[in-house]
Amino acid sequence: AFLSPDQGKHLGLHSLLVEFRSDGLMSRRGLFFETVDTIPPALEITGAANGACYISDITPVILSSDCNLSDVSMTLNGFPFSSGMMITAEGDYSLFAIATDLSGNISTAGMSFTIDRMPPAILIDGVADGMEYDDTVVPVVSVSDPHLSFVNILLNEAPFVSGTPVEDDGDYILTV
Repeated sequence: AFLSPDQGKHLGLHSLLVEFRSDGLMSRRGLFFETVDTIPPALEITGAANGACYISDITPVILSSDCNLSDVSMTLNGFPFSSGMMITAEGDYSLFAIATDLSGNISTAGMSFTIDRMPPAILIDGVADGMEYDDTVVPVVSVSDPHLSFVNILLNEAPFVSGTPVEDDGDYILTV
């Protein structure tokens, strides 16, 4: 094996002309080409964001580029996936992509996201819509959803903490 002094230092296509001689009578020449590539393919997933929760269909697109790109493969929840396919079903998803070039350089990208179209379940105890009360009331608000990020409770447009007694006379609007 012949290693040139510059091998591995310069990216790109390299050629080497080799001549073999036997007893000065016979000669053979060979031209050999080698591509030096130590840079992995560029790989990006668009159309979705890691950790996001969507209420509508999404269409992830996998973008990869490399001057010597060999293969790009994707999986969605461990099953083969094609870039640009619309995902319509509710659920939790893991998307993984891998790009390989002809020199064996590898890039990976992945993300997890959710499609959840169901609104949170809201339960209000201690008061009923349209009712009038002579005594103190204690509105208790419970909100549940597997992908709940925040709960905003307002009493007459002011922040309200669930379970706080309401003692003053007046009309009240509880908003969740």
